[in-house]
Amino acid sequence: MGNMRSLPNKMDELSALTRLQREYRECSLMCFTETWLNGLSSDSHVTLDGFQLVRADRKANEGGHIRVKEQYCSKDIKLLADLNLNLSPAYIPMVNKQPPTKRYVRSWSEETSMALRDCFDTTDWDVLCEPHREDIDGLTTCITDYINFCVENTVHTRKVRCFPNNKPWVTPDLKALLNEKKRVFRSGDKEELRRVQKELRRGIRRGKDSYRRKLEERLKGSNAREV
Repeated sequence: MGNMRSLPNKMDELSALTRLQREYRECSLMCFTETWLNGLSSDSHVTLDGFQLVRADRKANEGGHIRVKEQYCSKDIKLLADLNLNLSPAYIPMVNKQPPTKRYVRSWSEETSMALRDCFDTTDWDVLCEPHREDIDGLTTCITDYINFCVENTVHTRKVRCFPNNKPWVTPDLKALLNEKKRVFRSGDKEELRRVQKELRRGIRRGKDSYRRKLEERLKGSNAREV
Protein backbone atom coordinates (compact mmCIF):
# COMPACT_ATOMS: atom_id res chain seq x y z
CA MET A 1 0.00 0.00 0.00
CA GLY A 2 1.36 3.42 -0.88
CA ASN A 3 0.44 7.02 -1.63
CA MET A 4 2.20 7.57 -4.94
CA ARG A 5 1.44 11.21 -5.77
CA SER A 6 1.75 10.36 -9.48
CA LEU A 7 2.40 6.77 -10.52
CA PRO A 8 3.91 7.15 -14.05
CA ASN A 9 7.08 8.89 -12.90
CA LYS A 10 7.77 6.13 -10.37
CA MET A 11 7.38 3.11 -12.67
CA ASP A 12 11.14 2.72 -13.24
CA GLU A 13 11.73 2.49 -9.50
CA LEU A 14 8.82 0.05 -9.04
CA SER A 15 10.06 -2.14 -11.89
CA ALA A 16 13.52 -2.29 -10.35
CA LEU A 17 12.12 -3.14 -6.92
CA THR A 18 9.95 -5.98 -8.26
CA ARG A 19 12.95 -7.45 -10.09
CA LEU A 20 15.60 -7.11 -7.43
CA GLN A 21 13.88 -7.29 -4.05
CA ARG A 22 12.09 -10.50 -3.05
CA GLU A 23 9.75 -8.56 -0.76
CA TYR A 24 8.27 -6.81 -3.80
CA ARG A 25 8.72 -9.64 -6.31
CA GLU A 26 6.71 -12.13 -4.22
CA CYS A 27 4.00 -9.62 -3.36
CA SER A 28 0.50 -10.80 -4.31
CA LEU A 29 -1.23 -7.42 -4.28
CA MET A 30 -0.07 -3.81 -4.57
CA CYS A 31 -2.53 -0.98 -3.87
CA PHE A 32 -1.69 2.62 -4.76
CA THR A 33 -3.58 5.83 -4.04
CA GLU A 34 -3.00 9.28 -5.53
CA THR A 35 -1.89 7.73 -8.83
CA TRP A 36 -3.08 10.82 -10.73
CA LEU A 37 -4.13 8.66 -13.69
CA ASN A 38 -6.78 9.78 -16.15
CA GLY A 39 -8.22 8.79 -19.48
CA LEU A 40 -5.06 9.93 -21.28
CA SER A 41 -2.85 7.57 -19.26
CA SER A 42 -2.08 4.37 -21.17
CA ASP A 43 -2.13 1.00 -19.40
CA SER A 44 1.22 0.11 -20.97
CA HIS A 45 2.92 2.95 -19.08
CA VAL A 46 1.82 1.74 -15.63
CA THR A 47 1.86 -2.06 -15.97
CA LEU A 48 4.34 -4.19 -14.01
CA ASP A 49 5.54 -7.54 -15.33
CA GLY A 50 3.80 -10.39 -13.53
CA PHE A 51 0.96 -8.22 -12.21
CA GLN A 52 -2.55 -7.61 -13.53
CA LEU A 53 -3.48 -3.93 -13.65
CA VAL A 54 -6.83 -2.82 -12.20
CA ARG A 55 -7.55 0.91 -12.37
CA ALA A 56 -10.09 3.11 -10.64
CA ASP A 57 -9.21 6.55 -11.97
CA ARG A 58 -10.77 9.56 -10.31
CA LYS A 59 -13.31 11.15 -12.63
CA ALA A 60 -13.45 14.48 -10.81
CA ASN A 61 -10.71 16.96 -10.04
CA GLU A 62 -11.19 16.60 -6.32
CA GLY A 63 -12.37 13.83 -4.05
CA GLY A 64 -11.17 11.20 -1.68
CA HIS A 65 -13.12 12.48 1.34
CA ILE A 66 -15.65 10.51 3.41
CA ARG A 67 -17.81 12.23 5.98
CA VAL A 68 -19.78 10.24 8.52
CA LYS A 69 -22.18 12.13 10.78
CA GLU A 70 -22.00 9.79 13.75
CA GLN A 71 -20.57 6.33 13.30
CA TYR A 72 -20.68 3.70 10.61
CA CYS A 73 -18.90 0.34 10.73
CA SER A 74 -19.12 -2.31 8.03
CA LYS A 75 -17.05 -5.46 7.79
CA ASP A 76 -17.65 -5.47 4.02
CA ILE A 77 -15.61 -2.28 3.51
CA LYS A 78 -11.86 -2.65 3.23
CA LEU A 79 -9.98 0.44 4.34
CA LEU A 80 -7.18 1.42 1.98
CA ALA A 81 -5.18 4.42 3.12
CA ASP A 82 -1.67 5.78 3.16
CA LEU A 83 -0.74 3.90 6.32
CA ASN A 84 2.85 3.17 5.22
CA LEU A 85 2.49 -0.19 6.93
CA ASN A 86 4.43 -3.16 5.66
CA LEU A 87 2.76 -6.36 6.84
CA SER A 88 5.03 -8.78 4.99
CA PRO A 89 6.91 -9.81 8.19
CA ALA A 90 3.59 -10.84 9.74
CA TYR A 91 2.61 -13.05 6.80
CA ILE A 92 5.97 -14.64 5.96
CA PRO A 93 5.78 -18.40 6.60
CA MET A 94 7.93 -19.75 9.40
CA VAL A 95 10.03 -21.72 6.93
CA ASN A 96 11.20 -18.43 5.40
CA LYS A 97 12.14 -17.08 8.82
CA GLN A 98 14.58 -19.87 9.57
CA PRO A 99 18.18 -18.67 9.86
CA PRO A 100 20.66 -19.90 7.26
CA THR A 101 22.58 -23.05 8.08
CA LYS A 102 26.32 -23.46 7.62
CA ARG A 103 28.01 -26.49 6.15
CA TYR A 104 31.41 -27.43 4.77
CA VAL A 105 31.94 -28.40 1.14
CA ARG A 106 35.06 -29.62 -0.64
CA SER A 107 36.54 -27.59 -3.49
CA TRP A 108 37.30 -30.20 -6.14
CA SER A 109 39.44 -29.30 -9.13
CA GLU A 110 41.65 -31.01 -11.68
CA GLU A 111 44.71 -30.28 -9.54
CA THR A 112 43.22 -31.82 -6.39
CA SER A 113 42.07 -34.89 -8.35
CA MET A 114 45.60 -35.39 -9.70
CA ALA A 115 47.11 -34.93 -6.22
CA LEU A 116 44.70 -37.49 -4.77
CA ARG A 117 45.49 -39.91 -7.60
CA ASP A 118 49.21 -39.55 -6.91
CA CYS A 119 48.56 -40.24 -3.24
CA PHE A 120 46.81 -43.51 -4.07
CA ASP A 121 49.45 -44.50 -6.65
CA THR A 122 52.25 -44.19 -4.09
CA THR A 123 50.38 -46.13 -1.40
CA ASP A 124 51.65 -49.61 -0.51
CA TRP A 125 48.28 -51.32 -0.40
CA ASP A 126 49.76 -54.71 0.53
CA VAL A 127 51.23 -53.30 3.74
CA LEU A 128 47.95 -51.53 4.48
CA CYS A 129 45.79 -54.62 3.97
CA GLU A 130 48.12 -57.28 5.39
CA PRO A 131 47.07 -56.96 9.09
CA HIS A 132 43.43 -57.70 8.26
CA ARG A 133 43.90 -60.70 5.96
CA GLU A 134 40.46 -62.40 5.69
CA ASP A 135 38.63 -59.92 7.93
CA ILE A 136 36.39 -58.23 5.35
CA ASP A 137 34.82 -55.79 7.81
CA GLY A 138 38.18 -54.71 9.21
CA LEU A 139 39.64 -54.38 5.72
CA THR A 140 36.70 -52.26 4.56
CA THR A 141 37.00 -49.96 7.57
CA CYS A 142 40.76 -49.63 7.11
CA ILE A 143 40.55 -48.72 3.42
CA THR A 144 37.64 -46.32 3.98
CA ASP A 145 39.47 -44.52 6.79
CA TYR A 146 42.62 -44.26 4.69
CA ILE A 147 40.73 -42.82 1.71
CA ASN A 148 39.03 -40.25 3.94
CA PHE A 149 42.42 -39.39 5.45
CA CYS A 150 43.90 -38.76 1.99
CA VAL A 151 40.92 -36.67 0.92
CA GLU A 152 41.06 -34.51 4.05
CA ASN A 153 44.76 -33.83 3.52
CA THR A 154 44.47 -33.16 -0.21
CA VAL A 155 41.15 -31.43 -0.93
CA HIS A 156 40.49 -28.05 0.66
CA THR A 157 37.16 -27.36 2.37
CA ARG A 158 35.21 -24.13 2.63
CA LYS A 159 32.25 -23.03 4.71
CA VAL A 160 29.05 -21.99 2.91
CA ARG A 161 25.71 -20.67 4.10
CA CYS A 162 22.53 -22.43 2.99
CA PHE A 163 19.32 -20.40 3.07
CA PRO A 164 16.00 -22.24 3.60
CA ASN A 165 14.41 -20.63 0.53
CA ASN A 166 17.26 -21.38 -1.87
CA LYS A 167 16.09 -22.85 -5.15
CA PRO A 168 17.68 -26.22 -5.96
CA TRP A 169 18.64 -25.05 -9.46
CA VAL A 170 20.54 -21.96 -8.26
CA THR A 171 24.24 -22.64 -8.85
CA PRO A 172 27.28 -20.70 -7.58
CA ASP A 173 27.70 -19.21 -11.07
CA LEU A 174 24.10 -18.00 -10.98
CA LYS A 175 24.62 -16.44 -7.55
CA ALA A 176 27.68 -14.64 -8.92
CA LEU A 177 25.53 -13.24 -11.75
CA LEU A 178 22.91 -12.05 -9.25
CA ASN A 179 25.58 -10.23 -7.25
CA GLU A 180 26.96 -8.75 -10.48
CA LYS A 181 23.50 -7.51 -11.39
CA LYS A 182 23.13 -5.78 -8.02
CA ARG A 183 26.52 -4.12 -8.44
CA VAL A 184 25.72 -2.88 -11.96
CA PHE A 185 22.29 -1.64 -10.85
CA ARG A 186 23.90 0.47 -8.12
CA SER A 187 26.40 1.87 -10.63
CA GLY A 188 23.60 3.16 -12.88
CA ASP A 189 25.08 1.75 -16.12
CA LYS A 190 21.94 0.87 -18.10
CA GLU A 191 23.75 -0.76 -21.03
CA GLU A 192 25.75 -3.02 -18.73
CA LEU A 193 22.60 -3.77 -16.72
CA ARG A 194 20.79 -4.96 -19.85
CA ARG A 195 23.74 -7.17 -20.76
CA VAL A 196 23.93 -8.74 -17.29
CA GLN A 197 20.13 -9.19 -17.24
CA LYS A 198 20.25 -11.14 -20.52
CA GLU A 199 23.10 -13.28 -19.25
CA LEU A 200 21.21 -13.88 -16.01
CA ARG A 201 18.09 -15.03 -17.88
CA ARG A 202 20.20 -17.45 -19.92
CA GLY A 203 21.84 -18.73 -16.74
CA ILE A 204 18.46 -19.28 -15.07
CA ARG A 205 17.22 -21.26 -18.08
CA ARG A 206 20.39 -23.38 -18.08
CA GLY A 207 20.13 -24.00 -14.33
CA LYS A 208 16.48 -25.06 -14.50
CA ASP A 209 17.13 -27.28 -17.51
CA SER A 210 20.11 -28.94 -15.82
CA TYR A 211 18.11 -29.56 -12.64
CA ARG A 212 15.22 -31.00 -14.66
CA ARG A 213 17.55 -33.43 -16.46
CA LYS A 214 19.11 -34.49 -13.16
CA LEU A 215 15.68 -35.27 -11.68
CA GLU A 216 14.69 -37.20 -14.81
CA GLU A 217 17.85 -39.31 -14.61
CA ARG A 218 17.20 -40.11 -10.95
CA LEU A 219 13.61 -41.10 -11.71
CA LYS A 220 14.72 -43.31 -14.59
CA GLY A 221 17.19 -44.99 -12.26
CA SER A 222 14.45 -45.58 -9.65
CA ASN A 223 16.37 -43.37 -7.23
CA ALA A 224 13.30 -41.67 -5.77
CA ARG A 225 15.00 -40.97 -2.43
CA GLU A 226 17.18 -38.22 -3.97
CA VAL A 227 14.39 -36.62 -6.02
